[in-house]
Order: sequence, then structure tokens, then C-alpha cells
Amino acid sequence: MKNRILTAAVFCFITNFGFAQKELSPDTFKVVKEYQPTLIDANKIDFEPVLDDDLKIQLDLKYSFINKQLPVSFQVERIEPAKIKGEPLVKLYNGYADFYKVPMNTGILDTLWGWIHDESHDVNGLCFELEGKIVAIAHYRTMPRPIKGQYICFLDDLFVEPEFRGQKIAQKLISHLKSLSKANNWNGIRWITHSSNENAKKLYDKIANNTGFELYELKGN
Repeated sequence: MKNRILTAAVFCFITNFGFAQKELSPDTFKVVKEYQPTLIDANKIDFEPVLDDDLKIQLDLKYSFINKQLPVSFQVERIEPAKIKGEPLVKLYNGYADFYKVPMNTGILDTLWGWIHDESHDVNGLCFELEGKIVAIAHYRTMPRPIKGQYICFLDDLFVEPEFRGQKIAQKLISHLKSLSKANNWNGIRWITHSSNENAKKLYDKIANNTGFELYELKGN
């Protein structure tokens, strides 16, 4: 029985193989024309929509400047200067006092710094920073000049550390005071120096006029 099944299977395989190897007739396929792929146009909207809207808005813009100041609640707050304590201001002012042989103590220094940081006080201070170090200071104040009926700036103190002199630092501080004078509508800047301070006088003679007045002082208590 097994031999019969095997023989039938072999016969079927040979028969099918014979059909697979049989050549097809050349008349089986007939080429009508070459294949040319085409893309069929779809139905597309080829016109712009029309809006039937008869409402037309025409902007009529006009600009004008109000010739008056409007009240506002915004207030500009003053930026407080940093309070520098101890070195280097103490060293600088002690050097200034030593130059003019004036005794100095912490009480005077504390009073001066208090004046500078008091907004209502006339005395103000400037300092010059070079390479991260304060090397010069100046103290000034507003002073009325009755004969002119105007205010002027009076420069009380100006001191540059000796090792930093010759770099026009004092001239730059006075130039800044000149800008402040213009901004505050002061009628000039005045200052005094000792007749023996030859180095300072060389600078002052270049940038200002010697008024010829002599200073007198009547000491108090």
C-alpha cells in the first residue's frame, strides 16, 4: 500500500513539473501600446470666494499732542549712594589733614560722613576709583553768591593719594564738578588752596582764573 502511494506521489510531481516547464505560446499576450501612467485631474475649486458683505469699515485715525503735563502717581525714587566706611576714605582724609597740618579724629570723620549721607545737608562727596581702589576724594557744597544773586559750587577739599598723582585725577574730578555746575545752573565753581601748594597751583592756573583775593579767617571757639 505504501509503495502505491509513493508511486502516485512521484507521478503527480513529475506531471506538475512538466506543466511548469512547458513554454507559453507567443500568441498568449498581445501588446496594444506602451504603458504611459497618467494622473487624472480631480475636481478642484478654481475660483476665489466672493463675500456678499456690504459693511465697510473705514478707520479715521487722528493724533495730537496734549500741551500740558498729566498728573501721574509714579514716583522716581532716588538711588542711595553706597556708604563707604573705614578704609580707604579715612586714610585719604587723614592724608589730606596731614598735608595741611590739621588735627583729625574719628569724631570729625563721623560728622563729615554723616553730612555726606544726609540728603538735606549741603555737603556732598566725590571719589575717584582706579583699578578697583579709591585713590582720590573731593567735598563740595552749594553756596549762595549775594553779589551775583546766584548760587555757585564751592570745592572745600580735594586730595589724591601721592602714588597716583600725575594722572590728571584732580582735573577729572574738577571736570565732573563743572558738569554738575552746568546741570544745576550754578554760576561757576570756586575753591582755595594754600600759597605753598605749588603742584596744585600749576594745575589750577591752567584750568581756572586766579581771582587775586586773599583769604582771612577769624577763628571761633
